[in-house]
Amino acid sequence: MGRVTIKDIAQLAGVSYASVSRALNGGGKISEETRKRILQICEQEGYRVNIHARNLSSHKTFILGVIVPNIANPFYSDIVLHFSTHAQTYGYHILLCNSLFDPALEEEMLGYLIDQQVDGIVLVSPRNYSIDYVRRFQKSIPIILLGGSFYENDLRGINIVNLDNRSGGHLAADYLYRLGHRDIVYLGYRSGTITHKERLGGFMDELAQYNIQPYAIENKDDHSSIEKGYELGKELFQSSRHFTAVSCSADMIALGVIKAASECGIRIPEDISLLGFDNNTYSSLPGIELSTIDQRKELMAKASVDLLISLIESPVSGEYVRKTFMPELIVRKSCRSIL
Repeated sequence: MGRVTIKDIAQLAGVSYASVSRALNGGGKISEETRKRILQICEQEGYRVNIHARNLSSHKTFILGVIVPNIANPFYSDIVLHFSTHAQTYGYHILLCNSLFDPALEEEMLGYLIDQQVDGIVLVSPRNYSIDYVRRFQKSIPIILLGGSFYENDLRGINIVNLDNRSGGHLAADYLYRLGHRDIVYLGYRSGTITHKERLGGFMDELAQYNIQPYAIENKDDHSSIEKGYELGKELFQSSRHFTAVSCSADMIALGVIKAASECGIRIPEDISLLGFDNNTYSSLPGIELSTIDQRKELMAKASVDLLISLIESPVSGEYVRKTFMPELIVRKSCRSIL
C-alpha cells in the first residue's frame, strides 16, 4: 500500500490540491464546511503532513535538542518532561541525548544534534567544561545552558538558566536550626563541582552565625547516587559520631541514607532528621516523604524553552540572558523539632 498523498486527499474530497493545502495550513479562502470535510478525510485516511516539505518552506525543523547527563536520574527525567510539555505549546518536539557525564560524549552529542538540524539546544549540565562547549557551538545554533553554579566570569557571553544553590544551602541550614538541631552532618557533597560547593558554602555560612560547625562528609564519586548515599550513610551510622540531623547534598544521597538507616535500626525522624536537596519524583512517595529543597525544575524548564524559542525567532540580539531561580523548602515528614 502506497503512502497517502495530498493529491489523494484532494481527489477523495473532490477539491483542488490548493484547497487541501489551505485546509491543512489554516489559511487562504476556503469555507469552514469544506475545511472540516477535508480534515475529516485526512484523519480517516491516516494522512500525515510532509514534515520535510514544511521544513523546507519554513527553514525550521520544529525540533529542539536536549542533552542531559543521565535520564535515569529522576531530577533530569523531570526536567525533560517539563521541557517537552512546554515545548509542545510552541509546536515543537524534542530530540533527547544522554551525555553520561562524559565531556567527549557531550561534545559529540552537540555535533550530532546540529547535524540533525534541530532549531535550538538546551544543554543540561552542572559541569564547567559545558560552558566552553556552549560558547563554541552557539556560533552555529541557539543554545541554552540549564543548571549548575558557575563563577561569575565564566557566565559572560552565554545564555543560562539556573538555581541559586547557595541560597538553597542557607534554606536547609536555617530549617534544621529552627527545629533545634545543633549537631548536624552534611553528607555527600562533591568537591569537584561548584554546584555542591555553593550548597555546602551556603549551609556553612548560615550556621556559622550561630557558632555551629557541621561535620561535612564528601562523596568522591563523580555523581550522586542512591548506592553512594547508602555507603556513606552506613559508615556514618556505624561510627561513634553524635548527631541529630543529616542534610544531604542531593535527594539521591538521602534515599540511600534511608536504606542504610533502616538496616541499622535507626528511625527517621524519631532518631535523626533527614533533609534532601532536589525534590525529585521519589521524595514524596509514601514511606519516604522526604523534606527537601526544591530546585524549581518546572520553572527552570519553562524558562529555558521560552528563552530558546525567543533566540530561534530573533537570532541576532547581541545580548545574553541569565535567569536564576530561588529554591524553595518543601516540608514533609523526615525532619522533626527537638526543641
